[in-house]
Amino acid sequence: TALGGQVASDHAGGAYLSGAAFGQVGGPSFGSLDVVLARFDAAGLRTWTRQFGSSAIDRPYALIADGAGGVFLCGDTQGDLAATLQGQNDSFIARYDAAGQQQWIVQGGTAAFDSLLGLALDGAGGVYALGYTGGDYAGPYLGGSSDGVLLHFDGAGNVLFGVQFGTDGQDLPLGIAADGAGGLFVTGSTDGLFPGVSAGAGTGFLARFDASG
Repeated sequence: TALGGQVASDHAGGAYLSGAAFGQVGGPSFGSLDVVLARFDAAGLRTWTRQFGSSAIDRPYALIADGAGGVFLCGDTQGDLAATLQGQNDSFIARYDAAGQQQWIVQGGTAAFDSLLGLALDGAGGVYALGYTGGDYAGPYLGGSSDGVLLHFDGAGNVLFGVQFGTDGQDLPLGIAADGAGGLFVTGSTDGLFPGVSAGAGTGFLARFDASG
C-alpha cells in the first residue's frame, strides 16, 4: 500500500511526488512504513522511483525542488535511518539529484520526539527546514508539549545554524516561506504566549527570521 502526500514542481515541466508505503514500491521494503520518492515528466510518465527507510516507521512531510534539477525531502523516522535513533522519533532531511541518486541524508534529534515539517530554499543552494522538538534540539527546551525548530543546511547537508523557539506551551510550526530578502516567514499555532500574541489554546502566530536565524 502506498500513501501519497507531497508534490513539488521540478521546474522542467514535471513533478516530484513523495509519500510512504508498506511493501515494495520503488525497491525492496525496509521493514515497516518506508519513504517513497518519485519523479514524473511533463507527460505524466514516471521516470524513476526511490524507496528508502529504516526497519521502523519512516514518514516524509515536505519536499521542494532544489533549483538544480534535484529535490530536498524531510520528515521523521522511528528507526536508524541515517544514524542511531536518539529518542521517540528523529527528524531527517535528504537531497536527491535529477536522476534519483541520493546525494546525502541527515538524521538528528533529542531523547524526546523530533520532526521536520516544512522546507524553503535559501537562494544560495541550501535549504531551511522547519519542525518541532520535545527536547534540547537547537537550544534549551522552553517547556510545554513542543518547541519550534528552524535549521539551515547548505547544499552539501552541513548545518549552518539551528534556532529553537517557542513558549511554555505547545508550539507547532506549520508553514515556512522565503521572504525574498534572504530570510523567512514562519507560521503555526501555540498554546502559550509570544510577545504581542494573546494567550489561548490554538492561537496562531506569524514570525520573521533573517538570514542569520
